[in-house]
Amino acid sequence: MSDLKQTPLIDFHKKLGARCVPFAGWEMPVSYAGIIEEHLAVRQACGFFDVCHMGEFVVSGPEAEKFLDEALTNRIAGTPAGKAVYSPLCAEDGGTIDDLIVYRESEEDFIVVVNASNIDKDFARFEELAPSYAVTLTNISDDTGLIAVQGPKATALVQSLAPELKLPGRFRHIQTTLGEINCRICRTGYTGEDGVEIMCAAQDAVALAELLTATGESFGAQWCGLGARDSLRLEAGYPLYGHELSAEISPVMAGLGWAVKLDKERFSGREPLAAQAADKALAGVKFFTLEGRRIAREGTPVLDATNKEVGKVLSGTMSPVLSKPIGSALLEAGAQAPLRVELRGHRAELALAKPPLYK
Repeated sequence: MSDLKQTPLIDFHKKLGARCVPFAGWEMPVSYAGIIEEHLAVRQACGFFDVCHMGEFVVSGPEAEKFLDEALTNRIAGTPAGKAVYSPLCAEDGGTIDDLIVYRESEEDFIVVVNASNIDKDFARFEELAPSYAVTLTNISDDTGLIAVQGPKATALVQSLAPELKLPGRFRHIQTTLGEINCRICRTGYTGEDGVEIMCAAQDAVALAELLTATGESFGAQWCGLGARDSLRLEAGYPLYGHELSAEISPVMAGLGWAVKLDKERFSGREPLAAQAADKALAGVKFFTLEGRRIAREGTPVLDATNKEVGKVLSGTMSPVLSKPIGSALLEAGAQAPLRVELRGHRAELALAKPPLYK
């Protein structure tokens, strides 16, 4: 793994006995105690995730708001300071370049958090669009640490570190200190549970991790890896770039039409996305469950009752909460039940389900 990037916490993870694997060009922990145990810790108590590999950009200047509003599909204009907005970033043909979160700091200053695998691509797209605006772009990814604290006990844990602090509401953020660490607490996450993501200087990430670990013992918190992160997000019905979103799968196809504001006069990919929104024959992303123990992996064909292929699986895993396989698939419009997949000679009926898939 010598050619892989490492987060500031890599030695911290290895001391905890984490099993590390390559992911998006990074050496990342996939699990510690085990995926099922980590998944259930987040659903029942609290889990910590190293997400320092994510990218962060600063977008500033008198036209920063206009720039982001016209670059992204969701509405950024009018967003108050302290608010966060989820949005896809699309190409001119409507294909998805990435999905990201914009945090507004002030009238002219924003922080954008992007997926680790897309940092260079996203920044290049921003630079391509920027010359038409009075805006300055800065890639601060290498200087920024990010740790997610997720689960029903997550906010109580963080609150115990700053008893006088009023934690921000959902999709809000504040600048503060935890211990002596300057950080930004963001009420966002990728698990379907309540919690926060804590941004700090990369050089402070280890100190923050140690502080959270020590405090978390009394809350039943534990460190979690990429395996649990994937099963948690799939149970919640959240997209993962490269699976439910891609250059071929637009946010409209992915069921994210709520984040595509077609009433805006201008944004990248607007016309193709408007056409897709009106197309009743458009394929779409659907989530499903399966009986049995066999998981439908990415690329598995989905068949209808006539044995016709009507789609392909995009993601698949085992749900620790439901104790059954779950997943997502891109299906033709009007694909009718019963739908099935063939798994090593075994026929499994695919039951469509509206996320979140867990109760």
